[in-house]
Amino acid sequence: MAISWHWAFGPESAADLQLYYGFTFFSGLLGSVPLSGAAETYSYSGSPTRYSMARRNIGVLILPAASYPSTAKGWVSIPAKDLAAPSLTVSVRLIDVYGSGSTRRIYVDVGADQKSLRLWVSNVFKESTTPFDWTDWKYVSLQWSMSTTTWSGRIFVDGVAETASYNETIGTVAETSGAIQLGSPTIATTSQWLLPQIICHDDNADAGEVPRFVTRVQPNADGTNIGTWTPSVGGTDFGVLATPLNTTTYTENTSPTALDRVEVLTNGGGSDLDTALGTTTSAIDSVIVHGYSTGQAVTARVKVGDGTVSETAGANGVISVGSTSYTYAVANLKPSGGSWAGTDSPDYIYEVVST
Repeated sequence: MAISWHWAFGPESAADLQLYYGFTFFSGLLGSVPLSGAAETYSYSGSPTRYSMARRNIGVLILPAASYPSTAKGWVSIPAKDLAAPSLTVSVRLIDVYGSGSTRRIYVDVGADQKSLRLWVSNVFKESTTPFDWTDWKYVSLQWSMSTTTWSGRIFVDGVAETASYNETIGTVAETSGAIQLGSPTIATTSQWLLPQIICHDDNADAGEVPRFVTRVQPNADGTNIGTWTPSVGGTDFGVLATPLNTTTYTENTSPTALDRVEVLTNGGGSDLDTALGTTTSAIDSVIVHGYSTGQAVTARVKVGDGTVSETAGANGVISVGSTSYTYAVANLKPSGGSWAGTDSPDYIYEVVST
């Protein structure tokens, strides 16, 4: 198993993330804004513009349902930083994995010293970590499993185990569904809690603790369409399908039939992943396409291609007439086989399955 879902925050507002993207700001939108300054982003030399979702209130951000793996086990990893204040708010759940069947949790919260982290498995306290300076970026990973009646959890920070691995059976059931939530442990008006990206794995045997960057790669050329697709503005599909999401710009097919598709590419002008990422990559672990649509109630899906006839498809989804529907496809290997390399250029496809 491997990476199952990932997300890099961009310039989208908190309101749009909640209205269109499937995120829920449980305590409201107050103080949640995208930032892109050098001190505000988890970045590397050469990177395209990056963002963090900055939050001031002690709030809970519920991730889209796709973030919780069907295996009911894996990893949740986030870089995190407090922009100014040296101490965090006690007992805020930094990473919180919820099981629907038991209504119990495996989570990481903030210790009484306002600097350490604490591990809880099935709501039972297990161990505290050493204290950390949260004015520097920390890559926090929760290794977890709810897949059997023996739950497990462990905390890693910057790739290093900060607790032992613990098991728990109190109140547990083998879960089949749940949710992942992220807390904001600061209320200081002079500070902001920064969340730049999220990586989820679907197996706790993976090396999910290894720090990774999640970077958006924009389409920059049109591919080969099937059916008639008309951009709302301009003359290109990629021009209206690149992020950030803007519901007033789109490409549409007013008379869709099965297997109609719109394809956009990332190889415009000879570009490849190294060009888009602004660096020479040593490893690319995953490519994900997030698809958002509305209109006719058809069944559709998104795909990842690699310039060959091979494609990796996401799950089918029924498109809502009145609200934005979400589909995604994850390709941890190239659809034609082998690992992604910096010289590759992924294709992004949206396909009608049935009408």
